[in-house]
Amino acid sequence: MSIDEVFAAYRNLRSRTEAFAALGARLGAPEGLIDPAVREALDDVLAAAGIPNLGELTSQQRAMIAEMVSSSFRQAGSIIEEVTAKPGWEHTDPEILDGQGRASTNLIPHIADLVGAAQMRSFLDVGTGVGLLAIAAAQRWPDATVVGIDMWEPALERARENVAAAGLVDRVEIRHQDISNLDESDRYDCAFIPAVFLPVTVLATVVARVVDAMRLGGLACIAVFREPQDPLIAATQALRVVRDCGAAHSIDSVIELCRSVGIDATLLNPGSTLPVAFVGARVA
Repeated sequence: MSIDEVFAAYRNLRSRTEAFAALGARLGAPEGLIDPAVREALDDVLAAAGIPNLGELTSQQRAMIAEMVSSSFRQAGSIIEEVTAKPGWEHTDPEILDGQGRASTNLIPHIADLVGAAQMRSFLDVGTGVGLLAIAAAQRWPDATVVGIDMWEPALERARENVAAAGLVDRVEIRHQDISNLDESDRYDCAFIPAVFLPVTVLATVVARVVDAMRLGGLACIAVFREPQDPLIAATQALRVVRDCGAAHSIDSVIELCRSVGIDATLLNPGSTLPVAFVGARVA
């Protein structure tokens, strides 16, 4: 590839990067503090990117997406700065940790749809990070207790602070624990397992442990990325997964893994446009 071709690719990718930044800036900055000319230019960029109107978003949704954009830029920067680092989720940057946690809260309404009218007394959040999904679960099911488990102490420190700030210390328990050592039984009505952060050998053990901890009829819900059609999105998604020390699980591979440990799992949200698929089953 010639230098001219590399520059052409650079220009194209830079435009995408700046459009992404424009989205975060437009949603994150107070409306009255943006210079009118800059605001108009930001809106023109977003319109060209296929986002002509952000007016329907709530203030909470705007803040969530702005935080996710900021976190994504920090993670992208770490690719350059830490390219020689071994794979593993060892981020300490608060914006990366919080952005990842904020993004995960968007999954709770979808999990709630899968749970349906079933009673929710106890929810398990595997890989709880900064605890925001655990908090969202407690808020969605006000009669339930929630347990969030993780091994990364910098995230857990923030999780404890977030739980306290939400006034949920009495209902959300944050544990520094290796999920492979979970030895509970007959406790949880629903468990969330993010397969993207777990290697294949670990995931099999985790699923078996979690199922042992579930009540009869409880829903084990394993999140796995769908395969994007766009090759660039697919490649960058795979890069994130590799760097985060997970594995490129597919829907079929997770179903097969579950069946290898005696769980008759299926795709739980086949008609969803969500980029995350849920694989799992009710414990019989």
